[in-house]
Amino acid sequence: MVFGAPILSLFECFLRWMYANDYIGTLSFAVQPVWFILLFPILALWQSFHFYVVHLFLHQPFIYRHVHAVHHRNVNTGPWSGMSMHPVESFGYLSAILVVLILPSHPVHMIFLGYWLMLGAAS
Repeated sequence: MVFGAPILSLFECFLRWMYANDYIGTLSFAVQPVWFILLFPILALWQSFHFYVVHLFLHQPFIYRHVHAVHHRNVNTGPWSGMSMHPVESFGYLSAILVVLILPSHPVHMIFLGYWLMLGAAS
């Protein structure tokens, strides 16, 4: 979590700045309430797909040995063991939040996905 929280914080600050300066398409509940609500489960599915692809990549022999093995060496399991990662792995895992750069959304969707990423790794 030493690397995960700062990396996610940097992503969040960057994305909040992008929203504030209208560089990201923003979705409003008042204009599209159905899409606004449907985006929550869609983002959860996106996170699962993104995790699968990133995790598949992390298990390639060279990457596993130098990056992902840090995660598997964690023998003192606890609620945050899922976030015990090499910084490169944390960056790859948490980069799922960058989907809001291309998917019209609201900042609350970005915050939801950030929480989903951090807390989902704990389960």
